[in-house]
Amino acid sequence: MCEQTNPDLIEQQNFETLQEGLLDVKKQSIALRANLDKIIIACDHMLYGEEPFNEDGS
Repeated sequence: MCEQTNPDLIEQQNFETLQEGLLDVKKQSIALRANLDKIIIACDHMLYGEEPFNEDGS
C-alpha cells in the first residue's frame, strides 16, 4: 500500500527550502557588493592616484 503524502507538509518543506535558498542568495549578494566596492575603490586609486575617501568623507 502506498503511503499517502500530506500536501500541507510538502508545502511547508517547499517553503523552508525556498527560504534557505533565498537566504543563500542574500548572503552571496552581500559578498558580491563588498567585492564590487573593493574593485571600485581600487579603480579610483589607479585612475586618480590618490587614497580613497574615508567613510566620513575626509
